[in-house]
Amino acid sequence: MERQRNNKGQYASDKNFIERFWNKVKKTNTCWLWIGKRRIYGYGVVKYKNKEYSAHRFVWFLTYGKFPKKLVCHKCDNPPCIRPDHLFEGTHKDNIQDAIKKGRMLVGRVSHRRKLTFQQAEEIRKKYIPKQYGGMQKLIKEYGLSKRSIALILKRETYKK
Repeated sequence: MERQRNNKGQYASDKNFIERFWNKVKKTNTCWLWIGKRRIYGYGVVKYKNKEYSAHRFVWFLTYGKFPKKLVCHKCDNPPCIRPDHLFEGTHKDNIQDAIKKGRMLVGRVSHRRKLTFQQAEEIRKKYIPKQYGGMQKLIKEYGLSKRSIALILKRETYKK
């Protein structure tokens, strides 16, 4: 005999599990914070029927009766938050665009990893004339870059507009 499911796709025997799940949530005025086990970047994790799920994905299942086909993203940008109205289903691109719009992700000319500005990369391209100006070695010393970095700039594989 198959167990009876409710309208959210849950088995009646899951009642105890769901009660334990909600006991690991601290509701604040804004976010509902997962206080159970967390992954390295602060996202909650829950084990259900021998499988681990992100807590925010699992609350999506509890709220809508199915696991999402896409990512579950945070409107509030708070990894331990599992409040359903703070979550939205989206693609990786949607999540990146959301981060850019909110100023959480650096794009284009600004990055903490870049050693040069785009203007300096253009200077390198203009200065480099094979067997003139002192060649690659002078550019390496002048800009403090590796031969590979200079070559990638010259081939327009990096610092492209």
